[in-house]
Amino acid sequence: LFLTPYAYDPTYGLGWRLNHNKSLSWFGLYASDEAYGHTGWTGTCTVIDPKYSMAITLLTNKRHTPCINGTFDGEKYETGKYGKIMTLVYESMLLHKHPSKKL
Repeated sequence: LFLTPYAYDPTYGLGWRLNHNKSLSWFGLYASDEAYGHTGWTGTCTVIDPKYSMAITLLTNKRHTPCINGTFDGEKYETGKYGKIMTLVYESMLLHKHPSKKL
């Protein structure tokens, strides 16, 4: 029920975002089509990927940084770019399991 795609936008489930057609960049480059996740306003991101038996949770204080020129300072740091972080985690975990495999 929670992972059933919404008829008008298949990237939405009930309380979760779905990696449908890899259209959400914050899942990173390697999340499978089975992956689902959730982001929070304060700088959190969770990705659960049943295909790879992985769950990743990133907790940052992205929104609790000074606001300069209408933008939170936390937006400038790599941890604020969820897709890059998720890609690095996938690369680390998948290459660790299969060192000779190219992603």
